Amino acid sequence: MKQIYIVGKTYKNQTGGPANVIRGLSSALKNRNVNVQVICLSESFKKSALIRCLLKILFVKRNCIVNVHTDGLKLPKLVYVFSRIDKKNQYFLTVHGLYYIESRMNGTYSNKYAKIERLLITKFPNLICVSDLLRKRIELDFGRTKNVGTVLNGIDFIENKTLETRKVCFETPLKLLMLGGVRERKGIFDCIKVVDYLQANGIDAKLSVYGVVDSQETYEKFNSRIEELKLNEKIIYKI
Repeated sequence: MKQIYIVGKTYKNQTGGPANVIRGLSSALKNRNVNVQVICLSESFKKSALIRCLLKILFVKRNCIVNVHTDGLKLPKLVYVFSRIDKKNQYFLTVHGLYYIESRMNGTYSNKYAKIERLLITKFPNLICVSDLLRKRIELDFGRTKNVGTVLNGIDFIENKTLETRKVCFETPLKLLMLGGVRERKGIFDCIKVVDYLQANGIDAKLSVYGVVDSQETYEKFNSRIEELKLNEKIIYKI
């Protein structure tokens, strides 16, 4: 079995987004006895130590998988440089969102970082998208279709026509997590649709929502939608 290295950031104050995905992914792989090592910037693991680990992979390791996650673009760019040199191992970039879209929404857009993102999206050896929507956006905006994979998520249940055959795989109540907060651009209303869809198809599901709130208007819309669908006991926002 190939050695897997997961690269990213897991500071303690990062309780959602890519950091939590990395924590969950590494835990799940270890529980399945997959040979995985987490190389992440944190309070106790600095950039110099991370670079030393990457250099060891570059010059010593063979037939390994290096999976770096976007939470900022500098670290993925560094790993991209290593991937250009190293032909003994495989490199994957997990894309959690698109900088050029989100930065324009929150007023932090930089042409410099947008260029770095375009380089990574178009040139990184392999991409893993956290949703099919993101994959389609990358295809539309960057023209990238080769070596692009998608992590299936709850939204896919709505479009998947084989749900009936999958019921036997579920332990109910199905416990779902939304770590993007009550934010429309993070898909909170799509998550509500998923829970409603599952309930309508006889699968008991409960959704716990963690993270910040876009605005009072969004929060009121969120509560109103839950009330309308009678999902008050199925969807809980946990501050």
